[in-house]
Amino acid sequence: MKDLTDILNAYQKIDGRAALATVVKIVGTAYRKPGARLLIRSDGSTVGTISGGCLEGDVVEKANENIVDWNLEGKLKFVEADVLNIPFVDGGFDAVCDFGLFETLYKEDWIKYVNEINRVLKPGGLYLNVSLSRETHHFFEFSPKAGADVDFEKYGIHYHFFGEEEIKTIFLDKFEVISQKTELAKTNGKIVLLETLFQKK
Repeated sequence: MKDLTDILNAYQKIDGRAALATVVKIVGTAYRKPGARLLIRSDGSTVGTISGGCLEGDVVEKANENIVDWNLEGKLKFVEADVLNIPFVDGGFDAVCDFGLFETLYKEDWIKYVNEINRVLKPGGLYLNVSLSRETHHFFEFSPKAGADVDFEKYGIHYHFFGEEEIKTIFLDKFEVISQKTELAKTNGKIVLLETLFQKK
């Protein structure tokens, strides 16, 4: 219900067009249940989720079909890609945002991820990372704040809960920290998010 409220609030503020995907039926095990929704705004930002990542490609395809109707052809394109092999040119972006992806990577992929983000950013470019914090009280049946374990798996998705110094250290060779804070997730007061803004060196 909270996702729906967030989507409705976001929709009321949209200046332009958007696409809405809704799970209407599932067969077998699924990350989200019927009624889960994902709103994609014409600027590429999203509200809500419909899966653990396996359906978003279909949503991206449908959103791209709507670009023509939105009169944004040539100005906007949704892309699904491998973050460890980003299909964009070197130094092509002023900024990159990551809302909840890095936390799902295994440690052995962290350096490759950092190198790819660094590669696609222009010199001095900004990188915003929003990941799960070790200060999280409760995530499904897992409580990272209560114990020493910071890795958890649910529905075949791996989650890592980061400490402030840990995430700084991971990006230290290529980025400097501009700001960092923790914040309670708006959809669940037991989940704490670690928001770190980096600048490419």
